[in-house]
Amino acid sequence: MFICFGRKDEALKTLHDCARSQESIQDYRGLIATQLRQVQALQAINDAAAAVEIARAALSRSNADPALADLQHFAYHHLGKAELQAGLYGEARQHLLNALASRQQMSDHELVSSTQAALALLRRLTTNTDA
Repeated sequence: MFICFGRKDEALKTLHDCARSQESIQDYRGLIATQLRQVQALQAINDAAAAVEIARAALSRSNADPALADLQHFAYHHLGKAELQAGLYGEARQHLLNALASRQQMSDHELVSSTQAALALLRRLTTNTDA
């Protein structure tokens, strides 16, 4: 919400503080959710490199703990979108396809549609740039 009102520094500080607190109490489920919010905030201010870094950390955490496996599709999706913004098209494709496969298996049509939209954008971008 801070970002909507042009208060990006406050938004990023709040999310950073929240993530630190969640990590200190080992609330890794909450940490991943906060990290993915950080990714979205960073994307909103066009800091794709930082968004990719944090999304990779969220994916790594979700992959490392079987209790967090249900969050992997979110991490793959947000990492893929951040990579797309960063111009990392090959990585974006792979991560978005991983998210899509998980979401199709879950039969969550809204999430499937969201990932399909990101893949469609990727196709348009790579067709236009011949990447």
